[in-house]
Amino acid sequence: MGLTDAYDTRTGKRVQIPAHWLDHPVLSRGYSRTPPAPPPPPVVVVEPPRPRRRSARKKDTTAAPAVVETLAPAAGDTEQESDPRC
Repeated sequence: MGLTDAYDTRTGKRVQIPAHWLDHPVLSRGYSRTPPAPPPPPVVVVEPPRPRRRSARKKDTTAAPAVVETLAPAAGDTEQESDPRC
């Protein structure tokens, strides 16, 4: 009574079972002498790009005012503050 390689039909994994199991109708249920066929490659469906829709709203073309940082003292300041970046 020797062991032989067989393939589990549910998982496809190779297992070792007693050789006489493959000749028995009940014991061989769930096992196969041949490996399962490899799964087919996945099918990739590439759809053409859709045309973009134009927006019903008009885009805001006014630009925000630029922020200008000045180092000059404000009107009424009497103290001279030193620049922290220097």
